[in-house]
Amino acid sequence: MLVCGTGIRDISEIEEVGIQKVLSVWVTSHIELFTKSFNYIFS
Repeated sequence: MLVCGTGIRDISEIEEVGIQKVLSVWVTSHIELFTKSFNYIFS
């Protein structure tokens, strides 16, 4: 699910979970987000 152009709401809809669950997974997985040209770049 971590691809450019996929937002929190998109992931929430695809996985059929709440937005809070998506955010909590991001916080606990220690993923670094970088913005570039209004897209997210994951490292």
